[in-house]
Amino acid sequence: MRFKTPLRSRRDTTAAAATSGVALLAAAVAFVANILMARELGPSARGEVAWVLQSAYVLAPLMALGVDRESLRGVGRHLQSAHSHVWLIAIASVTITVGLGYYVAAICFATAAIGASLSIERGVGMAKGSLGTFLWLQVGVQLWVLSSTVGLFLLDVDDPELWVGVYAAPLPIVLALTLSLRGWSFNPRNWRQNFGPVSSTSIRYMFGGFGSLMASRVERLILPVLASTEALGLYVAVATASEMLVWAGRGLGESRVVGFMGGSLTRVDLAKRAVRDFIFFALLAVPLAAGIRFLLLPLLGPSFEPASVLIVPLCLASAAWACYLQISSAWLARGSVGQSMKLDIGAAVLTTVCVAALIPSLGALGAALGCLLAYSIMIIVAVRLLPAEIEDRDHCE
Repeated sequence: MRFKTPLRSRRDTTAAAATSGVALLAAAVAFVANILMARELGPSARGEVAWVLQSAYVLAPLMALGVDRESLRGVGRHLQSAHSHVWLIAIASVTITVGLGYYVAAICFATAAIGASLSIERGVGMAKGSLGTFLWLQVGVQLWVLSSTVGLFLLDVDDPELWVGVYAAPLPIVLALTLSLRGWSFNPRNWRQNFGPVSSTSIRYMFGGFGSLMASRVERLILPVLASTEALGLYVAVATASEMLVWAGRGLGESRVVGFMGGSLTRVDLAKRAVRDFIFFALLAVPLAAGIRFLLLPLLGPSFEPASVLIVPLCLASAAWACYLQISSAWLARGSVGQSMKLDIGAAVLTTVCVAALIPSLGALGAALGCLLAYSIMIIVAVRLLPAEIEDRDHCE
């Protein structure tokens, strides 16, 4: 049987539109916040904020413990209480770091917890065909970030900790809403119940999710070490805008998971889809690159003019990564846990090697070129290594 498009029903199409739409909203908010932060803080302080946020993004899949990715398949355990372990980890980590006086670390953990919870809610909503809760939570968080960053800019606040604190502030509200909606209550005598959504399978998915996120973020963690926070500030000024492709691609890929679980899928099918997807995202990258060059950079100010050299490689890298996410979704749906995990970890390792090799000599440009090279290779590898026949065996390993 020939492989058909995974968006085979009105529900699938609606899910794709909803997740891609809210992802583009988040990208737009990030775009505006990026401009405001860059103008107020400058490249160096902007880089400090970016480093904390990237650390939070990396922590998020570790706090989710793979429940977000397992839930996408609709096979996760205790989906009704899927957030419980996230909030236990969040409350403990924030309490400890605040008690020790590490306020930036507390902000990082709180931001990661919000991201993990929203990711799980998205996965549960995808599996159950009901994305209303996720959409309301995500839109609410984005509106808060937008209004708060505008307020800080208007008040001429130049403290990086206050800017990054905006992203952690919704923690109590998101916690209260998810707990009330999911009906979970803490049981100090039964930790197994509190971590009910977590399984050995979800832990394996966690490693895959962590690998995928590291592949898309690792260069931002390395840049301040091998170059400078100023280089990171210049880099994220462009990358935050080019990532609009990735936000849309991630939502599209996740909406395809259930559809990919039906029918047959060959390497030829996946290769054709990869070519179509890359062309689609590359065409979208053209006006995006023009907008960054002629609209965004002038708004950021003359101190960000050196970032113009990053526009083309970063837009192409975003297109390549958005394409890879579609292939990764096919592996997540049709491959075993181990196969999906190895693919995404391999992407992380390859990206780390490429950017670490190029940053010392090329700085931020090396990070952009390293990502483009690694993502392009991973598209080919993911298609080439797809098994001839993949069965639904999410618990076989």
